[in-house]
Parts: sequence; structure tokens; C-alpha cells
Amino acid sequence: KSSSRTPATRGRRFKRMGGTASKDDVVIPHVPDALTLKLVGPHHPGKVIFKNAKQLGKHQASVLSLAKTPGWALVPKSAPQVVSHEGVDYDLLQVGFAEAPEENAVEACMDKEGFVTVEDGWCLDVAFANLEQGTPVNLIKDPKKHPSEHLYGRRFCVNADGSVSPLTAPHLFLGSLSRITLVKEDDPAALVLANAEALSGGKAVPLTLSSHKGFGLVAPGEPKRIKQWCLSYVRLDLGEPAKALSAQLVDGFIVSVDDVSKKFVLDVPFDKREVGTNGAAISIISLDNGTSQDPKAKGRAFTVTQKGHVACRDSPELVLGYRGLPVG
Repeated sequence: KSSSRTPATRGRRFKRMGGTASKDDVVIPHVPDALTLKLVGPHHPGKVIFKNAKQLGKHQASVLSLAKTPGWALVPKSAPQVVSHEGVDYDLLQVGFAEAPEENAVEACMDKEGFVTVEDGWCLDVAFANLEQGTPVNLIKDPKKHPSEHLYGRRFCVNADGSVSPLTAPHLFLGSLSRITLVKEDDPAALVLANAEALSGGKAVPLTLSSHKGFGLVAPGEPKRIKQWCLSYVRLDLGEPAKALSAQLVDGFIVSVDDVSKKFVLDVPFDKREVGTNGAAISIISLDNGTSQDPKAKGRAFTVTQKGHVACRDSPELVLGYRGLPVG
């Protein structure tokens, strides 16, 4: 195995990420609800710019704090754990973005081959080398030696704008996915529609935002199927206003009029009408049996308020909001 120490013991002995592990070291606080480090596309609001990108690109040790969201940094989400893949044990540490002082942030160095490492052998790794949007990126210790040209999930480059991409996938970037959820009306994360009056009046309009300027509510990608539940869905997110979902308010249902998702309706998953929706992302859905607009489905019933929020009809204190890196 890659280590004889237990995950709990290793976690207590780290001063920084992968620090010297001496008896004098102190633990870095873990932030379990940090936004998981993942690969994102070029226009995703979760694409990050690193404050010390130039330093990182010059192969110098750099604290991975963020440039556009002051006070945010890459931090550990959990204690190290031993995981097994294809018969090999290795150490894995989940990381993500959160508000944190720089002394609690990940400090790393990129070498000339593009490997981003911290002390004590930790290396940034795209899970299973799956170079697609949404793939988690972790810190790992891998005891097995590999030819560097085979490790395309562990080699990165610093871009001119301060972002970081996989070396062989320059169309992807380090960042964090976001989700649409429910928040209180007075929460700064509450979404306000730019076309709220027209939507409330029954017109089909793009769901662009005035609260998060330069963004709209988008339904990216093709609908996904959950066969056993006999439904199709698309998770909502923030994105380019030109790609905003177009929808219409019909008898209390917000109904998509886009070709790809026509007649899909806005849905609170499992009717979790509570702040945060129990971690689930709000989506638009279509049921195979044609009952998407069931009047008894309280998790699909909405109103548009005078302030421009989309509120749950039967829980009007809850409105659509954004969970992700600060934008707008």
C-alpha cells in the first residue's frame, strides 16, 4: 500500500497540503462544503483565474487563491483517504473552493512537464483521466511509476488569462460546477429575471438575469434519461445570456419552449422545498406518461414575484438561487 499511516493519522499531521508531516505540524481545516474542483468549459461561470498564475507558470511555489473572487482559495474538502483502483492502492485528497485565509489554501508548484504537485508527493489528478466537463480533480499519491506521456490527466498548463487547463485539453479549465437551488428571497444569491414582467404575463421569453449581469439560466447539453423513473431531465445552471433557456408561465408551470427541451417543466427535485434543496440541483423535466404539468405536483408550481424572483407557489418564501463561485 502507498502508506502505512491511517487517513486520520495523516490528516492530523499535515501542516500544509502534503506538508512535511512532522510532529510539529498542525492540521489544515477541512471545508466539507467547499465547491469541488472540477473541469469546466470556457464560458462556464465556475472557470477560475488564479491570483498567482504567473508565479505558478514560472514553476515557483504558489498559493492557489483566486483573483476574481477575493478571499476564496483552493482548500482541502476532506482528510486523506486510501482508495483502490485496478488493484493498486493510492492516497486521495478531495479539494475545492471556499472562502478561506491564504494560510489554509493549497500551495503547489508546476514543473516543466506540467505536473502540479505539493510537498510530500501529492499530485493534481483528473479522475480516471476523463477529460470532460464535470470530471472531479483531486490530489493523489500514486506509488506506481508511469511514463509522463501517458499521464495526460496529471499534466497542466497556465493560460495567459491566469486560468489553468489540462495540457492535452486546452478547451477545459480548472473550476467548479454550480447549480440552481432554492434560497430565501433576501439572500444575495437569489436570482432576479430581466424579463420577469413578460414571463409573468404569459409570454415566452429568454430567462436572462438582472441580478447576475452577463448571465442567464441555461439548460446545457442534451436531456438525460432516468429509465427506471420514466423521465428525462436537464440540470439548470448559469451561462451565456445568448444561450438562456426560453420559457413560458402556463397555469403555474414554467415550461420550456426551446426545441431541445420543448414542454419540459421547472422542477424542485423530490419536492425538496427547503433552502439548498437537500443538495439536489433544480432541473427541467419531462415525464414519459405526460403528467409533467400535474396540478398536484407542488414542486413544479411557481409564481413570478413583483421583484422578479421565481418563487415556489406553495412556499413563497423560497425562490430560485445560485450555488457556486460568486459571479455578477
